Amino acid sequence: MSLTVIIPALNEAEHIQACITALRDKDSIGMVDEIIVVDGGSQDDTIPLAQEAGATVLRSDRSGRALQMNLGAQHASSEVLLFVHADTIVPEGFSTSIREAIQAHYPSGCFRLSFGHPSPVLRFYAWLTRFKMDIMRYGDQGLYIQKSLFTQVGGFREDHRVLEDNELTRRIRRSGISFMVLKEAAITSPRRYLEQGTIRLQLIFSTIYLMWRLGFSQDKMISFYRKKVRIRVPE
Repeated sequence: MSLTVIIPALNEAEHIQACITALRDKDSIGMVDEIIVVDGGSQDDTIPLAQEAGATVLRSDRSGRALQMNLGAQHASSEVLLFVHADTIVPEGFSTSIREAIQAHYPSGCFRLSFGHPSPVLRFYAWLTRFKMDIMRYGDQGLYIQKSLFTQVGGFREDHRVLEDNELTRRIRRSGISFMVLKEAAITSPRRYLEQGTIRLQLIFSTIYLMWRLGFSQDKMISFYRKKVRIRVPE
């Protein structure tokens, strides 16, 4: 069983090498066949640093995680895909956990989440990710899926510039396909929570999730996000 890791990136020079190195070092069974970084137009050293760390880099003519991840999947040669954000560190033995879950007939799933920070609020948010609630599915948790299933369900919706991970996960589960939340936790950077305030940012994310479930357009959700959080969202 082989695994292709796909990392969408945009100006992630600060984190990309640590992400790639962890994928190599923590692959206890040599399951990772290739690591593909799909760059959405970085203006920093993301591309040379990813190449230096041993990843294959694809350049997308547009930014947006959904289309970048779909592009990576199109070029993947392995039978299992793992989508990981550039500021996420996979847990020790992650490949063993994925292989065992697939052998137990869970063709898709994700890790729990850890922010690697002592904040009680962040630790509580991380604790909630063990439950199979759509609202608690963060892209930072990583998503593994058999490539045949990914193709079958149509991949990520490229009209989703936010909540693309939630939408795909929800679609998988609503199709009656078994989805596993693995017991190990991926570590993601708490940078945005620390910049914006842990409770404030979670309230913003929860509002956007509610807007999505109520049928608001992606443009309206992104407009709300930009007004509340001074972080660039790709066009």
